Amino acid sequence: MPFTPYHEGPALVIGLVFLRFIDLPTLLISSIIVDLEPLTVILFGLPYPLHGFFHTFLGATILGTVTFVVMLPLRKYFTPFMDAFGIHQEIKRSSIFLGAYIGVYKHILLDAPLYIEMNPFFPQMGNPFYGVVSSYAIYSLCTISFIIAVVIYILKVAVFRKDLPEI
Repeated sequence: MPFTPYHEGPALVIGLVFLRFIDLPTLLISSIIVDLEPLTVILFGLPYPLHGFFHTFLGATILGTVTFVVMLPLRKYFTPFMDAFGIHQEIKRSSIFLGAYIGVYKHILLDAPLYIEMNPFFPQMGNPFYGVVSSYAIYSLCTISFIIAVVIYILKVAVFRKDLPEI
C-alpha cells in the first residue's frame, strides 16, 4: 500500500476506542510514515525495494522512535485541529509513545501479508506473513475499519458530547 489512506482506517478505530491511552495524531502520523520509503523509491526511481528496511520491525522501531521524539514538542500544535473536530485529548508522554509504536508496527503487520519482498524480521530474510491473509481481506479490513471509525466518531463525539464546537 504505497502511501495510501488504507492504513488510517484501522488507526482511527484503535485511536478513537483507546483515546484515553493512545495519542491520536501520533498514531495517525506513525501509521503512514513508514510509506515514505516506497514514496521516495518511486519519486526518485531508486534501485531499492519499495518495501525495504523501514518495512521491517527493526526499521519500524527506528521510525517509531523518531516519531515519538519529534511529536513530544510538536504535539501541542495539533490540539486546535483536534478541538475543531470535538476530540479532546490530554497530552501525555506515554500516549505519544504508544501512538508512535502502535502505528508503525500496525503498518508492518498490514503490509507483510501483501508484499513478498518484505523481510519483517530483518536481519533474518524472508517473509513468513506473505500470503497468510489475502490482499482483498486486508483492503476490506482497512476500508471497513474506516467506516467503523466514522460511526465511532459520530457516537463518541457528536452524540455523547455536548461541547462540540459550532461549525
